[in-house]
Amino acid sequence: MCVALRQTGNLWLGVGIHAGLDWGESFFFGVPDSGHTPWRPFLSSNFQGPTWLTGGTAFPDGSIFMLLVFIAAAAVIFWRYPVPRYAVEASAPH
Repeated sequence: MCVALRQTGNLWLGVGIHAGLDWGESFFFGVPDSGHTPWRPFLSSNFQGPTWLTGGTAFPDGSIFMLLVFIAAAAVIFWRYPVPRYAVEASAPH
């Protein structure tokens, strides 16, 4: 989300990505998000396998797939917005 803010200069892209990700996990796939069980999801998913693959008690948020999704999203943002639009000024004392 920091990459989205820095490269676009707009906080709403990061908010939208986060909201879409949470909605997809909870209400589309039907997996708990941060421990909250979804209400009337579209699908009902069940994960079985090693923790690094399923996320364990953190569900998809703790899996290797989420890391890959974040890397892909950052790559797309850097590709689409190559120049940072949110400049951070250095204010170190002299």
